[in-house]
Amino acid sequence: MRQRPAGGGPQFVRGGGDAPSPPVEKVETARSFRQRWDKFRDDARTILAGLPRAFRLVWGAHRGFTLSLALIAVVGGAIPSATAWISKLLIDAVVAATSAGGRPNGVHVVVVLVAAQFGLYLASSLLQTTQSIVQQGLQELTGNRVQLTIMEHANRLDLAFFENPKFYDTLQQAQSEASRRPIGMVQQLFSLLRATITFLSMIALMARLGGVVAAIALIAPIPSFIASTRYGWRGYMMARWQSPDRRRMGYFLDLLTKDTYNKEIKLFGLGESFMGRWKKIADRFYRENQAHLTRRSLMSFLWGNLTTLVTSGTFLYVALQAVARRLTLGDLTLYTQSVSSVQSSFQSILESFSSLYEGGLYLNNLFSFLDYEPAIRDLADAIPLPSHLKSGIEFRNVSFTYPGKSVPALQGVSFMLGLDETIALVGRNGAGKTTIVKLLT
Repeated sequence: MRQRPAGGGPQFVRGGGDAPSPPVEKVETARSFRQRWDKFRDDARTILAGLPRAFRLVWGAHRGFTLSLALIAVVGGAIPSATAWISKLLIDAVVAATSAGGRPNGVHVVVVLVAAQFGLYLASSLLQTTQSIVQQGLQELTGNRVQLTIMEHANRLDLAFFENPKFYDTLQQAQSEASRRPIGMVQQLFSLLRATITFLSMIALMARLGGVVAAIALIAPIPSFIASTRYGWRGYMMARWQSPDRRRMGYFLDLLTKDTYNKEIKLFGLGESFMGRWKKIADRFYRENQAHLTRRSLMSFLWGNLTTLVTSGTFLYVALQAVARRLTLGDLTLYTQSVSSVQSSFQSILESFSSLYEGGLYLNNLFSFLDYEPAIRDLADAIPLPSHLKSGIEFRNVSFTYPGKSVPALQGVSFMLGLDETIALVGRNGAGKTTIVKLLT
């Protein structure tokens, strides 16, 4: 019994899935620094071009929630600097009131500042609670909207697309990331806005401390950002390379767990074979993903310690300035908080860029899918299909060869389907029965 050349079954899962994914490190090493930079620049341009599309998806899901997240980002970005300034004034007011023997006027100032500080803490907590509620609702609405968009677009495409393995890879990648990537991109954009506001306001507070200290605090997180971007690209490439085998795993799972195929699986004793192939792919994925996660976590740990070292050195410098009475205790509190906040906000800015870059790579899969256009279109002067056929449907000398195949699935086929006639297609495996049904559509 010869095998069918194409059609009639899940062609897109053929193959044993035994070959390992391409070695990311070797591919990356083979590239020069200029090539990697050009690749990063091109990807960045593509991602920036995709941001408006992602924002439109989220905006279309719920405008009110989107505006609320933007407002929370702006207000939340200003709270850390206001809190640090209030803390400085409070410490100085306490010292002044103590020196003045607890005069009523000094105590009144302390009470007002404590109330102001409590108000800021309360506002920060309220913003976090509101953000959590809004973010969760917007994520679900956006996920539903994107999934519906995918279904609508898939319904428009020709049947030929669903015979193409590359199309299936793109479709699966789009579906797997659709529920979280668009809202994730917009959230990172708002996080970037929030961190930028905090960063700029803290830099303004640190102006008296000197530019050198601020510059050192800024430089320290950069290596961690570079490493994060690099490993984000690696993770994306691994996900792309693993996509065909993940579909194979899904196919084996369907064969073994659905009643549609269970009779044949048991009849031919294929269960152990399919489970073995599924396990072989799963074990390889585990090794590859675990190795990537370990390398990424270790690099993050090493470069994170550099940031911690710089922070500790800056704290020591500020403390020595306070001991030398060049700074007040309030200044010590202000600059200690400011240095930590400047560093964390700058790191948040870099991480937001890194997350936007990584998320944009995945989101491009969705946009690549949505950019598919049907090849078969109705002509402006097309004759409409009659509501009632008069004689039936005729195949006249029809031949068809699947793309990428050399052997025709059908060759010189002619027959007539009469009106109100019920027929059965009978033939050996590979004769072209399924292909005829596909061509009828």
